[in-house]
Amino acid sequence: MYLVEKWLDENKRAFETRLNASDPATAKLYKFVDFTVEKAQSPVHSLIHEFVMTVRKESVIKHLRDLMNNYSAENILTSIINQGIESGEFRPLNARTASEILVTMLEGLTMKWYFRQKDISLLRRTVKTAINIYLEGLLTK
Repeated sequence: MYLVEKWLDENKRAFETRLNASDPATAKLYKFVDFTVEKAQSPVHSLIHEFVMTVRKESVIKHLRDLMNNYSAENILTSIINQGIESGEFRPLNARTASEILVTMLEGLTMKWYFRQKDISLLRRTVKTAINIYLEGLLTK
């Protein structure tokens, strides 16, 4: 469990160091997508996901849930999306739901990539297309 917590904390800090306060929300979301692709290449990423998916003990599941809630990418993304809404870059919507959709979409694409192709250039192209489609739904017209 310690390794999961350490990994989540390191990833959160690593992503936050890439963000500039002056960047528009769209640029920050693109940085998140790039970070996700880089992270997907790590064997630790796959091991953590495999561990989380196989846990059956309720106390461990509760602890994992608490960790995910404290260190989740959704927290950072919700803040970014709210920034975009407040600046008029994004249309008004539920930022938490939008962040959960983005994370779930990217996790699904990276898991599919991991178990199928393992072609990093294909993953980059796929997530770039996905974020462009996603942003079409967020951006003000």
